[in-house]
Amino acid sequence: MDIKEYISSGILENYVLGNVSKQEQQEVECMSHIYPEIKSELEQLQSVIESMAIKLEKNPPSHLKSKILTAIKNEKQEVLGQKTEAKVVAIDSSGNSKLWKYMAAASVVITIGFAYLFYTSNSELKSVKSQLSDMSTEMNENKSNFETELDALSQKVEKKKELLAFLQHSATKKIVLKGTDFQPTSTCIVYFNESTSKVFLDASPQMEKLPQDKQYQLWAIVDGKPVDMGMLTHDEPCEDLCPMPDVSNAQAFAITVEKAGGSPTPSLDKLAVIGNV
Repeated sequence: MDIKEYISSGILENYVLGNVSKQEQQEVECMSHIYPEIKSELEQLQSVIESMAIKLEKNPPSHLKSKILTAIKNEKQEVLGQKTEAKVVAIDSSGNSKLWKYMAAASVVITIGFAYLFYTSNSELKSVKSQLSDMSTEMNENKSNFETELDALSQKVEKKKELLAFLQHSATKKIVLKGTDFQPTSTCIVYFNESTSKVFLDASPQMEKLPQDKQYQLWAIVDGKPVDMGMLTHDEPCEDLCPMPDVSNAQAFAITVEKAGGSPTPSLDKLAVIGNV
């Protein structure tokens, strides 16, 4: 059964307004017990109709009660045990015609009232549905954003764990690179694990600021020869420690000042810091 098509057929609105046959009434009640979607839609319709009925409710005029009581008092009552003659009252055809006109007019007003009530309640229901749909879309977007942020945070935590394990490893050494005559106040720290060959560089070295056309380059000294270990960016590339290329059998690490983009060989006259393993 197509539940959406059944809901959009209008039978639920007619059920709430009492415009269904006995068979249709039983059918709606049966469907609402079987399908939660139909039950929910029915409850929303009933809630909207009740709200509209409360909004349109009007108290009778305050003087109506007194007028009715006065009319009753003025009406001659039949005395208990006393016979009265039945009076034949002629019905004025013109009055009867007027009565039917008033009844017809009243039925039109009632019909219009129910039509207005149905239209308004249906419009309000559509508005509520639209708002719920917007809320659902927003919640799904927030859920997706939250899952993305959670995934990024999980990856960040894993990297922190890996870095902590690296620093606590027995083969990891902390190597302090000290300044030379070229930059006597500069210093930097390299973490090198001889077992895994992994190298990490301090993300915030105490080095002199360079112009945009110059850049620091890290070198590892292996068997007396310099090995390119990559460039240091002008901005901090990572939060704590920056991963650098792996290297084996390094005896020392050094940093030189090179042109932006790096050099295949180190400029020894511009050696900034150096430190032995």
